[in-house]
Amino acid sequence: MYQRPVVVSDEDSQITSASPTIFDSEQLSLTRSPQTDIYKKQQDVWGEFFLYPAKLSRARPRWPCSYEDAAAVLSEATPVKVLLYRRVTQLQTLIYRGAGPDAVEEGIQKTLQVYQHWNHNYARFMLDCVENHDFLPSRIQSWYVILDGHWNLAVMLLADKMESIDIGRLGSKSEDRIAAEFVSKLRMKHALVVSKLCRASLYGQNPSMHLHFHDSLNEVAFLVEPWTIVLIHSFAKAAYILLERLDASDRRMPFLQGCEDCIRALQYLGRKSDMAFILARNLSVSLDLKLAQMS
Repeated sequence: MYQRPVVVSDEDSQITSASPTIFDSEQLSLTRSPQTDIYKKQQDVWGEFFLYPAKLSRARPRWPCSYEDAAAVLSEATPVKVLLYRRVTQLQTLIYRGAGPDAVEEGIQKTLQVYQHWNHNYARFMLDCVENHDFLPSRIQSWYVILDGHWNLAVMLLADKMESIDIGRLGSKSEDRIAAEFVSKLRMKHALVVSKLCRASLYGQNPSMHLHFHDSLNEVAFLVEPWTIVLIHSFAKAAYILLERLDASDRRMPFLQGCEDCIRALQYLGRKSDMAFILARNLSVSLDLKLAQMS
């Protein structure tokens, strides 16, 4: 939480307008220059700019749909994922700079706005993809797995930041979140989502992948990711969350199964990364010890 922020923060590198030609025809006047209206409304590219297209476009498709529609949803969702990572970093910057409770709370609410936007516009389609993993075109299959894995890591990191804020009573609504167990529920929800994503990738069979990817990559969808560090972090974090939740008095199968699925996904990534291999081995040992203590 108190680590240094990015070298140049968003606050110190503002892009004043990402859409300099927004035109408001209803407010045009014959006695006033059109330029006054054209430039009246400007949007910060890392503010709400990426949250507007969904308001203007048609209803979100559900699977099954055409390849073009699926690709359009994933393309539109990608910058929203990036925006969430940036908002989480902004929260870290606020804490590092000693912002007051109201400013921190405003940062939390702006971050949750991105989270709610995703849930409203893309979460249902992502769930469709998980439930119909075997029937997706190979490129959509690998695309959604990587995007969803990255998104859920961002949410789990957000939960960590909010937990630190609430423990330190740094936000004006920290007490309310603690009472509602908001952070723990958010963290567990997305750890389970990651485990389901791993399971769909591990046990799905898509012969069409053999037509598009090298033999070393086509066994599971997430192996096509060239930069595996984010997925490794996502799968490992979900596994540790689920492992921590396991206990003798509440041995729920979703937690155990989910942890095992995340570990197996890391084992596959271990073919490309020593980090993934070591994490999978350590998690497997920790899980065996936990199960031995519970028996």
